Amino acid sequence: MSDILKAIIPAIIIIVVTVCFRMVLKKDAQEMRKMNRVNFVIRSPKFYKIVGLVDLVLFGGLIIMFLLTGNETADAFVFTVFSVFAALGLFILLYAVRCRITVEDERISVVSMFKPKRDFSVKDITHIKASPNLGVRVYSGSKKLFSVDTYAVGCGMFVSYLIEQGVQTPDIINLPRY
Repeated sequence: MSDILKAIIPAIIIIVVTVCFRMVLKKDAQEMRKMNRVNFVIRSPKFYKIVGLVDLVLFGGLIIMFLLTGNETADAFVFTVFSVFAALGLFILLYAVRCRITVEDERISVVSMFKPKRDFSVKDITHIKASPNLGVRVYSGSKKLFSVDTYAVGCGMFVSYLIEQGVQTPDIINLPRY
């Protein structure tokens, strides 16, 4: 492969990844501007997206480098390990972009990683349980409807919203102040 092509391919990959990441951040900024006490979005922190992107670019770049250079030291074990870490970065990035909870007045829409979009009403929620390690778990009777990550942007706003709506909550909620 020519030297010019070896230099152009990584540059194209970096440009495409940067443009995609900018589009995701712009969409998040637009959603944040529309938030108020009864209409808001709970999403993963920007840090999750950055970690997933850096992991994917780093290990994906190493895989591409091994494939382009034909390095003899890149045996199957190293290639497999780098592929696993690149897949982990892709999973973290997809989780951070896809998973979100949208609260609009009385309606709550939950989009998770592997389940289709589900809609709930505040009236469906009977109580919540909260802990620093497991986040906020939302229940209807004894059935768990969904959970919110402790470090999610909007988690505290969501708990406040549920308290205002009269949902049964623990006396003391010990969550980080984010």
